[in-house]
Amino acid sequence: MPQPTAIPVHRAPHPVTIDGQLTEWNAGRGIPLSDLRYDYGTIIDANDLSGTLNLSWSRQYLYIALDAVDNEVIGIHNAQDVYKDDCIEIFVDPGKDGFRWSNNQDVQIGIALDTLEGHGSVNAWSWCQRFDAIKQRVVKAKWRKTAHGYVLEAAVSLAGLHITPARHVRCSIAVHDADRDDKTEEKRITYLEEINGKDGRLQLGVLKFV
Repeated sequence: MPQPTAIPVHRAPHPVTIDGQLTEWNAGRGIPLSDLRYDYGTIIDANDLSGTLNLSWSRQYLYIALDAVDNEVIGIHNAQDVYKDDCIEIFVDPGKDGFRWSNNQDVQIGIALDTLEGHGSVNAWSWCQRFDAIKQRVVKAKWRKTAHGYVLEAAVSLAGLHITPARHVRCSIAVHDADRDDKTEEKRITYLEEINGKDGRLQLGVLKFV
């Protein structure tokens, strides 16, 4: 099985304000979405889905900022259906024993745009723990529409992810793209592989906190 390359996550030099703006982010440290693996779907062109994923951390939070090029901005679902919208999905395997779907010892959180509510509102759901991650204060997030798509910025509680800023954390981050006009749906992810002979467990990628 190919091993994932550790993605460096740099400590934020100052507190990050979750407002959907990118003024506090170092533009040179982003991960192009084109570098992420396909999980499913086909991206037609750069206008369908492209952009940059940014990560940083503090003692309390994993910060995520997605600057997405997207010709259809969709956010109409809530609760466990947020994966059907434009969203970020976070997978964590705290025990480093393989991620299992719906296992409450692992973490799977989706953070989606809410285009119905507007004003930067988001929906977030934790599938493994079965709760609203906004109401449980695990996630704080804002989004805003841009000329080329959208920006989604989030702070995710490290305690809520069941991790500390260790040197290596088993974590994968995915970007979902929902499209109604061309009836396509795509998902790109940093790393996800089935572990052979391990009852459906998945090996996640690696985040390296530096």
